[in-house]
Amino acid sequence: MTPDDNAVPQEATDSNNPGPPTHFDDDHPIVREAVAIVTGSDPDEEALTSAEKDEIDAVIDATDVGNANRFDAIHSADHRYLTDQGRWLDFNGIRWEPDTVDRSLMLAIAVTERMLADAAELYEEDTKAARYEADQLNTHGYKSRSRGRLRAMVEIAQALPTMQVQSDQLDADPYRLGCENGPVDLKTGNLVTPERDYFITKSTGITFDPSATCPAWERFVLWAMEATRRWSTSFNG
Repeated sequence: MTPDDNAVPQEATDSNNPGPPTHFDDDHPIVREAVAIVTGSDPDEEALTSAEKDEIDAVIDATDVGNANRFDAIHSADHRYLTDQGRWLDFNGIRWEPDTVDRSLMLAIAVTERMLADAAELYEEDTKAARYEADQLNTHGYKSRSRGRLRAMVEIAQALPTMQVQSDQLDADPYRLGCENGPVDLKTGNLVTPERDYFITKSTGITFDPSATCPAWERFVLWAMEATRRWSTSFNG
């Protein structure tokens, strides 16, 4: 064997014939075509710019604070944190009651489920921006389902002013009496529509019935009036 037998063929080292490429840029037609086949997207669709991605990322806010803001937006109407007592309250449609089953954690899980559902809807839009947002939201949604991230969401939500309520706001109106079917306006004697911002927590435990009678009370009133009359007559001679 001569030294020339191990020589690299001239055409393989010729700058005009460098051999097959070993790397393709992301915007190479072959790469774009392959991505299009896998994702079902249009290979000629314009790629998102860094600025567009940053704008979408800012909206998603894939942080614990962002999750707490989602918790606030979704649940603050019916779930509030009683700051001076360190506990959560739930609105049951009639009045506010203590959260005794750690419902706040289940509500945090519901936030992550909403993120995954939103991501699924975005995938249906089939645009580059929608797919990117769906990918980011879907990834963040799954990561947020760990116990630590769920607890972080709830703890940060406790500090948001729109989630908070103070004890002096509860049952603050003495003329609204809590009953099982709603509050009664003691000024008018009428049952009124329950409102969250009444912050009623107490209840008589009975269902208000405006047509109900109270014969025992009426007999007592008549007896008391008669007794008073007799006493007055006796006292005055």
